[in-house]
Amino acid sequence: PTTTTARIAGGSSNGIPSHPTHEFYYIIAGRGIMKIGDEEREVRAGDLVYTPPDTTHSIWPASKNAPLRGLAFAVGTPGAGKVDYS
Repeated sequence: PTTTTARIAGGSSNGIPSHPTHEFYYIIAGRGIMKIGDEEREVRAGDLVYTPPDTTHSIWPASKNAPLRGLAFAVGTPGAGKVDYS
């Protein structure tokens, strides 16, 4: 498994990646919008969000003036090989 903590500044996004891993996002602080595939939902502190393998996803703060903090972790799938999260 891979674990990352992230702070996304107000007005920015983490992009629209897709990885061959099961991914989980735990929101530590703030409010944001999480897009998985074509669906968008509001997330806030205490939420745990699951992203299936090979599914596009993006997350950004709900406000341009306040950051969103979270913990992301990924679990590989058989045969997926090494994934670069940088």
